[in-house]
Amino acid sequence: MRKAALNIIRLAFGLFVLAILFLKIGIEEIVKTISGSNILILFLAPLVYITSIFIASQNVKLLSDTVRKIPSWSMFRYSMFTTSISLFLPGKLGGFSMVYFLKKEGIPIGEATSILTVDKIITVAVLGTFSVIGASFLFGIVNSVWLLLVLFALIVAAIFVLYSDLSRGLIKRYILRGYSAIFKGFSKIAIEFVKNHKWRIGVNAGISLAKFLFNGLVPFTIFLALGQNVGIMYILLIMCAELSVAIIPITLNGLGLRESIGFVLYSSIGIPPAIIAGRYVIGLINKYSVAALGCLALGNIKKVKASI
Repeated sequence: MRKAALNIIRLAFGLFVLAILFLKIGIEEIVKTISGSNILILFLAPLVYITSIFIASQNVKLLSDTVRKIPSWSMFRYSMFTTSISLFLPGKLGGFSMVYFLKKEGIPIGEATSILTVDKIITVAVLGTFSVIGASFLFGIVNSVWLLLVLFALIVAAIFVLYSDLSRGLIKRYILRGYSAIFKGFSKIAIEFVKNHKWRIGVNAGISLAKFLFNGLVPFTIFLALGQNVGIMYILLIMCAELSVAIIPITLNGLGLRESIGFVLYSSIGIPPAIIAGRYVIGLINKYSVAALGCLALGNIKKVKASI
């Protein structure tokens, strides 16, 4: 009950921040900008977003195939649902709801959690590297060096937790305690990837980069529909900054914080405020429409299976 109330407060605060941003620009100006958008180009945005979800689903499949082969279409459906859930949970934690679906496919909880953790670490390493490169252009070399050190520390800490006997022992003893048996197989799978499936780690990193590039095409398409041609490299660099603030649990999934830093950075490269606001309004509609589609699709599939 307390957690639900806290999430409501975070959501309300995020909406409050958004309201301040949009009111400052002018609701009438934003509506006028959106109403003048190119509808045909705009329809490409959800298609690109869904494609990026499909790419992400195959990334998880690449790792989960070492334990049990799951059909690509099933993994895509599961990813649609978990992506939808992630929009309503802080820090993208909804992605770990994939554990439920992997377990349903016959992969034990410990091994499923290990697969998803390795996938997240690879994704953070890839996006973090891109963020460091971007920071050197946007914020200078000094700040990018600090970011590189933080990224390096996080990756080392994650590897230590995964592969150190000491850390695993402490987690079992003081955190998991009686539940440690549920996560049996976690370490085994993590070690297995490094020993026997290095190529899968490399391919996973490549797919993570491809997914990030596809995600960048979503705002690129929206800007085009609004009559503004923004360089894809700028969009990708600003997306890195948005992802960084999205994990801060002040608002629900970074709502309001992402848009605030986006306003500052897009304004710094000369994008008009009304265009920036239009990009975020359409982007939010796009994301939550696809999320609703993902939830409905999974619900309908369950009904069909239940009737058979």
